[in-house]
Amino acid sequence: MKKLISLIVLVLMAMTTRAQANSAEKMLMPVDWTAIKASVEQNPAHVKELVARLSADEPDTTLTQEERILAFYGQTYITNGRDMMDDIYMDEALQKGQSERAAAIAGRILAVNPLHLDAMLTKIKLYVQVAKEQPGKGWQYADSLKAFSRRSLLLYSTIAATGDGSKEHPFCVTSVGDEYCFLRYYLGIFKVKGQALADNCDVLYLGETSRWYHAKEIFFDITRVLELEKTAYRK
Repeated sequence: MKKLISLIVLVLMAMTTRAQANSAEKMLMPVDWTAIKASVEQNPAHVKELVARLSADEPDTTLTQEERILAFYGQTYITNGRDMMDDIYMDEALQKGQSERAAAIAGRILAVNPLHLDAMLTKIKLYVQVAKEQPGKGWQYADSLKAFSRRSLLLYSTIAATGDGSKEHPFCVTSVGDEYCFLRYYLGIFKVKGQALADNCDVLYLGETSRWYHAKEIFFDITRVLELEKTAYRK
């Protein structure tokens, strides 16, 4: 039981203590959406290979930051919105407290998009819940808990590399879920006072700061999110 609790604590600490945003020393690598789309169209097999390496139970830590960016942001052109409806159903299940149903939907999402942060977080929360409530059963999820946590952290650090949260250098995301996962479990900020749209950016007005992010607002580049929404409305 003590070992299980220690594992949970380590996972949760890891998910809330890895951030370098707002660092003047950080080299920013903003996403070139046009170039990402072109790379997927020209060589989808290569991007899929990078996605497989990044989403493995033991993620390939030799991937360069450029390769991680191509995998994470390129995956959205491979999935092309096929996970959007299940994402809505998963959120509805979570709001109703149907954690097992939400986790099952998360499994469907991850089968289509193994780099879906919100779906991984849903799985992690269920594993933690089971481990706390049923310690004898919780150990069967230990490997999955570690795998999803490691993968999530790599993706958070990938998002962090794309900007600093300012209007000039927004963090690039593939979904609204990315914004809140990154804000809460990478920057350690849970209070949001408001939201607004500014051109191709989502602006969140923060009700608190953290040791990793000190501004009162944070900008996210939602270029791809807006593209997918327009496509969905046309169907």
